[in-house]
Amino acid sequence: KFPSQGAVQLAQREEALVAALLEPRDAEFAGEEMFGKYLDLTAFHERFLNLRCFYDPEGEDFQERGAPDYGDFLDVFWKFDGVEEREKKAAYRRYVADLHSYLVDFFRRTQPLVDLEELLKQAMEDFEAMWSRGNVSGWYREEAEAPAAAAEGQMRTIDLKTFHTASDLHSLGRDRLKEGLQAAGLKAGGTLEQLAERLFSTKGKSWEEIPKKIKAKKSSPTAAAAAAPPAAGKRPREAEG
Repeated sequence: KFPSQGAVQLAQREEALVAALLEPRDAEFAGEEMFGKYLDLTAFHERFLNLRCFYDPEGEDFQERGAPDYGDFLDVFWKFDGVEEREKKAAYRRYVADLHSYLVDFFRRTQPLVDLEELLKQAMEDFEAMWSRGNVSGWYREEAEAPAAAAEGQMRTIDLKTFHTASDLHSLGRDRLKEGLQAAGLKAGGTLEQLAERLFSTKGKSWEEIPKKIKAKKSSPTAAAAAAPPAAGKRPREAEG
């Protein structure tokens, strides 16, 4: 009596199946992930705070603001080049491995049609190429005399002539920057970025031109002059007169 009814019902069933297929399923995403719209890194933020190898509890920034909040964490959680080798213990390695697993799994859940294995393979090839050239950020090859200087307890200055921006100093790592700042008679507290900015701000300046607020108490202008060569056209104080 109604020959088109079967076709209509079939079309409706197909539409329902497609809608069900495209409908986000709660089981695949946590509530904070909003069906794949956001990362849920709350647990990693807590582990980040407990590790304390990403920030300096004794630094000026920590004393003023306290521990990094979730917003601060999101700005730096992917920056591993400031963590010194001695800090990369079992807890740190588990943190990095778990973070990697979560991010890979999140990408796989949100981008099911992308060939993730091919992307990871290409990323590894790019890394191997950078590693072979010695261009991996955070892995600094010390000079040959560095071990001897460390054994004698000498603080080594940093020649800023080879660095063009404060970001270039990040590859030295936090401990090396702190050593360079201390050798230069400057304050050595803060995050990796703050240490780099502070040291780089002295490039080309004489000791008198360096702001007093970044000088350490009982600092030595002789050490600072060695770390920060005078600006072009200016002679060292020892050469004047």
